[in-house]
Amino acid sequence: MVVIGIDPGITGGVAFISGSGWVSVEDIPTLPLAGGGLVRRRISGRELGDLLLRKCPVGCHPTVFCETVGTMGGRNNAVQTQGSLMRSLGAIEAVVEMLRWPIVMVEAREWQGFYKLAG
Repeated sequence: MVVIGIDPGITGGVAFISGSGWVSVEDIPTLPLAGGGLVRRRISGRELGDLLLRKCPVGCHPTVFCETVGTMGGRNNAVQTQGSLMRSLGAIEAVVEMLRWPIVMVEAREWQGFYKLAG
């Protein structure tokens, strides 16, 4: 049994934990975007898929947990940043779906509360 946790941001990561005791944490793979906009990178779906398969080869049957993201208003939440985060989540969901692995979406407040990190 392998559990995969994914933080969907461009600076996010992917954690792997197995029932046999191995743990691995990797940066989420990204690619540069052309132009000089506020958002300069995007998730590389191909590299993410390759990473997941390297850590969980065919027959592994992991469960993926991914933090839920959403848009929010406010002075420090540029629409470009929010769009980038939603684009990242879509890329992650597409890669995991192509691998036919189950994905469980988790609210940040749930896991932060579980580990007493909220507030």
